[in-house]
Amino acid sequence: MSKQFIAAMQTLADARPALIKRANELLARHYDLSGKVDPNVRMSGGKKPVPVGPTARLKGISWEELAALPPGEVKRRGLFPYLPLPHPLEPGGGGMVLPPSQLRSHPEFDRVDVAFDIPDAYLPEFPPPLFLTTHPELGDVSRGQEITLDNYYALRGGVLSPIELDGSGCS
Repeated sequence: MSKQFIAAMQTLADARPALIKRANELLARHYDLSGKVDPNVRMSGGKKPVPVGPTARLKGISWEELAALPPGEVKRRGLFPYLPLPHPLEPGGGGMVLPPSQLRSHPEFDRVDVAFDIPDAYLPEFPPPLFLTTHPELGDVSRGQEITLDNYYALRGGVLSPIELDGSGCS
């Protein structure tokens, strides 16, 4: 690697803590991400409890008052509490940022410049379960595994016909 590339990477890595701090402060201003979950309800894969909310922090209005407003009024007054979050590197940067649960399986996707900032309690299970709409009786056909090119046919062979396997994009 060239010295320029290493210096550029180091500059990004050095800026990462301040960038993450700003992103976390933005999340804390807009959301309560304390990780409240329902202990009796699990996500479809059965591993993680379901988070409960609302998580948004309202400004100058209660949830009851917001619920009583017609949609047009909510839009006109800019009261919708779940607006898209900016990428921590915008403007000028961007790209995918993966959560730690996915990075454990794929450390090659970890970034030196930015880290994922949404708490794990609010993310779906990884690997996600896969339910086939054409065969609901089969349940989770991923069997709790991440589906890759290495295990695709082992997981799906015998479950789907050759035509279905071919048509699902991994032939």
